[in-house]
Amino acid sequence: GCPGQTMLYLIVPALAAAALLPRVDGVQPLLYRLEKKLAPIPRAVDEPGRRRLADNPVPAGSAAAVDHGAWDRVLKRHVTEGGRVNGISDCTVVDYAGIAADPDFDAYLAVLAGVDLSRLSPAEDLALWMNAYNALCINHIVTCVRAGQP
Repeated sequence: GCPGQTMLYLIVPALAAAALLPRVDGVQPLLYRLEKKLAPIPRAVDEPGRRRLADNPVPAGSAAAVDHGAWDRVLKRHVTEGGRVNGISDCTVVDYAGIAADPDFDAYLAVLAGVDLSRLSPAEDLALWMNAYNALCINHIVTCVRAGQP
């Protein structure tokens, strides 16, 4: 199915069922605040010893096999951290309608469709699969937005 809103926030899957509960006297925001307190998701930048793709750059003089620039521009334009939704603060808000109208999104999907997997370095391979997974998940929602489905 498709989401009922074009501006949605990301939630932890463990509380996905709570999102389906009817909103009564602020119970839903309470559930989200409780979840954030009991099962916080650490920010990746705060993880000790984390590995970054930037730590394994493409060697100088060689061209990157995949250009993720269009995806980067889409995310910068249509994803906002620290938003507030239905009384819940500090949410990551995604403007799916904005993404649906953004030509860079379709351009990035075309880039993904044309990737030659045999040319990827290990770092590029990892970046490709992470970005492709996220873009294709968002594409499912964007398809519903474009079709006018709730």
